[in-house]
Amino acid sequence: MIPILGAVPDGAIVLVSGLGSNPQCSVSVGVGTLAGSTIMLLTIPYALSIILGSRDKDPETGRAAAYPNSSKPKYENGFTLFQTCITIFSNIPFGAKVMMVSSLTYFIVSIPAAVYKTSSASRQQQIEHVPALVGMIVCFTALVLYCVYQVKNSHAAMEQEMKQHKLKFNQWRHTIGTKFGKTDTAIRTVFDKFDKDKNGKIDRNELFDGFKSLGLDCTRQQILEIMKEMNTDHDNQSLTFDEFATAIKKWSQVLLSDRKTQIRLSQIDDNKEMELQTTKRSVPSNNYTYNLNDDEKNEHEQLLAEMWKEMEEEEEDEEDEMMLELSDRQVLGRALLQLVIGTILVTIFSDPMVSVIENFSITIHVNAFFVSFILTPICSNASEIYSALMFAKKKSTEGVSLSLSALYGAACMNDTFVLGIFCALVYFKELEWTFLVETLVILLTIFVVGIIGIHETIHNWQALLAASMFPLSLLLVATLESKLDDSQNC
Repeated sequence: MIPILGAVPDGAIVLVSGLGSNPQCSVSVGVGTLAGSTIMLLTIPYALSIILGSRDKDPETGRAAAYPNSSKPKYENGFTLFQTCITIFSNIPFGAKVMMVSSLTYFIVSIPAAVYKTSSASRQQQIEHVPALVGMIVCFTALVLYCVYQVKNSHAAMEQEMKQHKLKFNQWRHTIGTKFGKTDTAIRTVFDKFDKDKNGKIDRNELFDGFKSLGLDCTRQQILEIMKEMNTDHDNQSLTFDEFATAIKKWSQVLLSDRKTQIRLSQIDDNKEMELQTTKRSVPSNNYTYNLNDDEKNEHEQLLAEMWKEMEEEEEDEEDEMMLELSDRQVLGRALLQLVIGTILVTIFSDPMVSVIENFSITIHVNAFFVSFILTPICSNASEIYSALMFAKKKSTEGVSLSLSALYGAACMNDTFVLGIFCALVYFKELEWTFLVETLVILLTIFVVGIIGIHETIHNWQALLAASMFPLSLLLVATLESKLDDSQNC
């Protein structure tokens, strides 16, 4: 549902552009929107996502590197064309392949339009009438199939992601248990840091912010599950110090029983990884506390104080809105309400936007296609652009994977949902398909970016190649339009 709603602005503009008094000419605004949206999303945001998400290349594996024993991105050498890259999840390249396959729908009308290009307008309308109907049916059928694929794929991806997060969380909590679970003083320090409102309890939002400061980004569902696990009075709204301390000590005890070897405490100081080792200490059967002497306690707590100071310096100012205080039903209701309101607003403003673009193009004496090609995608796809860049900015495999997946999905929506609306206009309004060059540049961009995206590791030079397709597309349309298109009357 979300990808379809994301394509609603473009679809509404295409639909409105073909319903005017002179649809054959005004529909160029819709074509510019379709072409500009697809090409812009797969060039500028795509390239920026790769560049923002890139990190140093591991010379041994050829993949994006992380610091040893950590998932933290390794980005010491700065931007380079060949030695910085991103690495995405193994299922993301399949999305690039799906995007290329879905773009084949353009050929259904384009091939007969190219064959009968020199025929009269009435003859072209007659020849393209049935292919337009077929194209509409195929596009909407492909849309349904793509949505079914997305649902099934999301379930599989969710299960895999839950397994990965569980493994990551287990490893993380063992480390946290080791670092903070040795003394009550250390646990109290962590608790007080988490308890921002100083009411003696940690609520869901405070737990999320606290975990994030310690290097663990949790989803809303994960926070709810962790809160339920740590909570003993079953209110699942907040944690007392005793509940928090019991959980931290338990995490520490589990680590000792699993390893039964030396414990390694990692500390990062001036970008250098330092390791402190302590020998295994016995754990009494009736509690989880370590047997540390006073000197060891003071040394451990001093180390924790230094580590916490460093984490506070590195903590980002931005906060994620998790709405943890709301129930799942309330979150769903709020989301649906916002989606409905947004869709209504987009539909209402599509008609005046088409009129503004047409009048503006007349005023500056520029083809409406070029105006809509550049301006409309920025307005209609702002949310996709912003979210893609924010995901990539994290420089994590998960972040860049989500970023590229969103852009591939938006292109697939244009290839099915938006193109299906355009085919419907050609069929019902009996229009000519006079947009061969526009179709050519869309397909060229999709296949260039698709070929780049079928690999799990993508370098910065490939990002620049993708970005170059935007000005190249404009140049090709400006150069070849008079030779391949026959819309001079507009």
